[in-house]
Amino acid sequence: PYGLSLNPDQKKCLNSIVKEIARNYNIMPFHNFTHGFSVSTSFYCLMQLDGLKGLIDDLELLFCVIACLAHDIHTVITPIFRGFEHFVLSQNQ
Repeated sequence: PYGLSLNPDQKKCLNSIVKEIARNYNIMPFHNFTHGFSVSTSFYCLMQLDGLKGLIDDLELLFCVIACLAHDIHTVITPIFRGFEHFVLSQNQ
C-alpha cells in the first residue's frame, strides 16, 4: 500500500484540487492552509506506522489526506468535490 501512481491527467487534477483548497481557506492566524497542510502531513505520517500501514488502501489514504487538508475550510467547496469526481472517474480508466 501507499504506492499510488498517478498519470499526468490525474496529477493535473490533484494539483487543481489542492489549489482550490488553498484558495478557499480564509486568512486566519491558525485555521488556514498551513494548518490544514500540517494536519494532512501528520495523518500521512501516522498511517506509515507498522500498526496502521495497510489499514486503508492507496486511494482511501489520498482522500483522507485531502480531507485533512480541507478540514477547516468554512466556505462552500463544491468545485473541490467536482475535482474529486473527475479524479475518481479517471481511476477507472
